[in-house]
Amino acid sequence: MDVTQTASATSPKAEYLAGRDRASDELATLNRRYNILAWSRLLVFAAGVAVTYFAFPFGFGIGIAVGGASLLGFLYLLKAHSEVAERRELQQRLVKIHDWEVSALEGDFSHFQDGREFVDPSHAYSYDLDLFGKSSMFQYLNRTGTMIGRMKLAEWLQKPQLDPAEIVNRQEAVVDLSQEPAWSLKFQALGMGQMESLEETQTILDWVDSPTFYSQHPWIPKARLMMPILFALTTVFWLLGSSATVVDLMGGFQFPGWVPGAIFLLNLTLVGQFIQTTNSQQNLIGQKSRLMGKFASMLGQIETRNFESKRMKDYQEDLKATGQTASDAIHQLSEWTYQLDQRLNMIAGILLNGVMLWDFHWMMKLEGWRTEYRSHVHEWTRIIAETDALMSFGRYRYNRPDLTFPIVENGAFHMDAEALGHPLIDPTSRIDNDVTFGKPGEFLVVTGANMAGKSTFLRTVGVNLIVAMAGGPVVAGKFTFAPVDMITSIRTTDSLSDHESYFYAELKQLKKIIDKLDAEGTAFVIVDEMLRGTNSRDKQTGSWRFIERLISKQAVGMVATHDLALGKLMDEYPGQVFNKRFEVDITDGKLTFDYKLRDGISQNLNATFLMEQMGIM
Repeated sequence: MDVTQTASATSPKAEYLAGRDRASDELATLNRRYNILAWSRLLVFAAGVAVTYFAFPFGFGIGIAVGGASLLGFLYLLKAHSEVAERRELQQRLVKIHDWEVSALEGDFSHFQDGREFVDPSHAYSYDLDLFGKSSMFQYLNRTGTMIGRMKLAEWLQKPQLDPAEIVNRQEAVVDLSQEPAWSLKFQALGMGQMESLEETQTILDWVDSPTFYSQHPWIPKARLMMPILFALTTVFWLLGSSATVVDLMGGFQFPGWVPGAIFLLNLTLVGQFIQTTNSQQNLIGQKSRLMGKFASMLGQIETRNFESKRMKDYQEDLKATGQTASDAIHQLSEWTYQLDQRLNMIAGILLNGVMLWDFHWMMKLEGWRTEYRSHVHEWTRIIAETDALMSFGRYRYNRPDLTFPIVENGAFHMDAEALGHPLIDPTSRIDNDVTFGKPGEFLVVTGANMAGKSTFLRTVGVNLIVAMAGGPVVAGKFTFAPVDMITSIRTTDSLSDHESYFYAELKQLKKIIDKLDAEGTAFVIVDEMLRGTNSRDKQTGSWRFIERLISKQAVGMVATHDLALGKLMDEYPGQVFNKRFEVDITDGKLTFDYKLRDGISQNLNATFLMEQMGIM
C-alpha cells in the first residue's frame, strides 16, 4: 500500500463541519422518536392495566390473554425505546467529537485525554520529551475511545519499535485508517460509549482463562433440563386440581400443592451448593454486558469495512477465524451475562433459581462459550486496542496534510531529515531545520545563546523519531531512518524527600545512559546542558570525557551546551563529532532569533544583554 497517497480532497475542517451537521440532524430525528416512544410506553402500560382490569369479569382466561397482550406490547416498546436511546447517545458523542476536532484544528486539543497517568520522570525519554501530560504529544495524538487503546498508544510511544517491517505495516494501516474519517469518528464514538477501567477488561480476561467447573459435574446438565420441566408439570397439575370439574374427572383426587413447593426448595438447595463458585464467576464477568456490547460493536466496525492494508486485513481474518464473527460471539456473551445478572436482584434470583435453576442454566452456557472462544478473546482485545491506537495516528495524518511518512531502512541507525519541525508548534510560525546522522558513533555538539532554540531542536528530533518508530507520520519534508532505542537527559530535578541534590540527580541520569549502552549497545542519546551543578572547569572536563565515552560505545545523538570549548571535540574526532549552532542577533538594542541550525560554534551570547534589559545589572 502506498503511504504517500493523500488522505482526502476535502479539507479536514470542512469535513468535520459537514459531519457535525449530519450528526446533529440525525440526533434531532432520534430525539423526536425517543420522546414518542417514551410517551407511547407510558400510555400502553396505563391502558393495559385498565383494559386487563375490566377484562377479568368476562372470564379469567380473557383477562390473562388481554393482560399478556398488553405486557407484550409494553415490552416491545420498552425494547424499541432502549435501542433508540443507544442510537441517540451515539449521535450525541459524534456531535461532540466533531466539535472537538474543529477546535483541535484551531489549536485547542484540550478536550482529549492527556495521558497524565503515564508521566514518569524515571522513563528513559518520555518525561524529557513531554510525551505525556497537559499539552503533550500524547494529548495531541490521542483519539482512542477505550482504555486498552489508550494504554497501547502510550506503550508504542514508550517502547520504540525496532523492527522496520513492523513499522511499515503500521504505516500502511495508518494510511488505511485515515482514508475514511467518518468511519474512524464512529469507531471512536463507539469506544467512548462505556468507558472501561483496565481492571474491568482484565477481569473479563481472567474469567476467560479460569477453569471450567459446572461442566465437570455430569448431573448438572441433566438437572437444569429436568427440574424446571418437573416444576412446571407439578404446578400445572396443582392448578388444574383446584378446579372442581378436574377433581371430578380424577375421581376426587386433588394434586397436592406441596409437591411444586418441595421442588422449588430442592432447586434452591441445589443452586445453593455452588453459590460461592457462582458468585466468584459473577464478580469476574457480571455487570459488564454494556462493556462487552461496546467491544462487539467496535469489532463489527473492523469486520465490515473494506481495508487495503495487510495489517487491517489480517485483523479481519483473525476476527473470523472461528467460523462466527468475533462481534457476534461477543454480542452473544454480552446477552448471556446480562441474563446471569438478573440473579443479582434478590427476589428475582430466588424465583428464577427456584423455578428453573437460573444459575445452572446460564453458567453452563457461559462455560460453553468460554470453552469455544477461550483461545481467541485475548487476540480480539488486542485487535481493538491496536486499531484504536492506529486510528489515532490515522486521524493525526488526516488532520495534517503536511505530514510525511518516513522511509524506514534496515541496518545500523542513520537518519536524514529535511525541513524537520516540532509537531506542536504552529506551522505558520514554525522554523524547520535539516539534520543528518550517518552512523553510530556520531554526535552533534549544539551551541547557542539562551532561548536561541537548542532545547526545542533536541525535542523536535526526539519526538519525531519516536513517532516515526511508532508507525506515525512526521513533520518533515523528507525523513529516512533506521530504528534505534533512545535515552535522554534534558530535564533533571532534585529530590528533597530523598535528600538528593540536583547535581547528584543529573549524575544518576548520566549513569543510566552509560548502563543502557553497556547492556543494550547503540542508542540515540540526547543531552541538554550537562553538569550544570558544578564549576565551569569541572563541567568542561566532565562533559568532554562523557562525550568521549558515548563515542567509544558507538552511541549516536546530540549534546546541547553553552560551553563553547566542547566545539574542539570536532578536531579530536573528525567525521564523528559535528558542530552545530543557533545564533542570536543584537542590533540597535533589539534581540532577534531566526532559529535556524547552522554549522560551526555559536558566536553570539545574550545573557548579559538580557540581564541589562531586565534591570538586573
